[in-house]
Amino acid sequence: MRTLFLLAILGLAACTTPKEKAEVPEDPTAARTCGALSEADKDAIKAVIEESMEVIFSHDVATYCRLYARNATEISGRGAVPDSYDVVIPFTSRLLFHGLRAGTQIKHVPNWTTRFARIEGNSCSAIVEGSVTFTFGEQYSEVDGLRAELVKPDAQWQIAHSRDWIVSEAGKPRDLAPLDLAVEDAKAKQVSSEELAWVLYEAMRYEEAFQVLKRALQEGPPNASLATLYSTLAVNADHLDELIPAYRLMVELTAAEPLPPYIERVLARVDAGEELAITCP
Repeated sequence: MRTLFLLAILGLAACTTPKEKAEVPEDPTAARTCGALSEADKDAIKAVIEESMEVIFSHDVATYCRLYARNATEISGRGAVPDSYDVVIPFTSRLLFHGLRAGTQIKHVPNWTTRFARIEGNSCSAIVEGSVTFTFGEQYSEVDGLRAELVKPDAQWQIAHSRDWIVSEAGKPRDLAPLDLAVEDAKAKQVSSEELAWVLYEAMRYEEAFQVLKRALQEGPPNASLATLYSTLAVNADHLDELIPAYRLMVELTAAEPLPPYIERVLARVDAGEELAITCP
């Protein structure tokens, strides 16, 4: 979904330094006796995963709070195997992002298809593996890998931990090797900070890209392209405290072009002194 957020910033559609590694959330079902995973459980788990896709675009905070455990974490990774570029997004950051976008609309909500390859566990906890294919008509398509751990503290299954990564784009497998080579080549050529930030972004090395981008903002007058990347990386690198300054910079540099409605609404809420973070009951 990282590419999808960039599309949102550009008005087409709408989830980071790697921080400390995510700890496995405490299992609220640990003291319970757990039985076999039933077909009804599997159907309920599938429904939770499907709703978690939909809530990205519906901005329904009540549903978001229902679907996720309070200590849930999400990892945006470059692949199925963890590496040093993993970005851990805590529940509080996702909730703040939801608050920033609550009550707004995205242009061109994509279609998506979820494929479940494996659902295993018991009646208290389960692991889901599969993929999600997002399509924006003929403009763009992306296949994301998915791995999620769910718990059932009461009658409702909830997502406790999830990991997603890009498998392919526009029908082509995502190959990290040439992307990392492009980074090394850009560094060897000593390209501008702005160009290097974009190369790092394409390689999904988001925290490194964010730090280089901050340097680019200090080196000279920013442009609209740099402001767009600033907004995107504020989310992808989990620097949501910088999202509002990034939005304001976009307003300043794109005055002649209409911004996506949700950015205008978010800034209006900030100017009105509204609290953007949303808490769950």
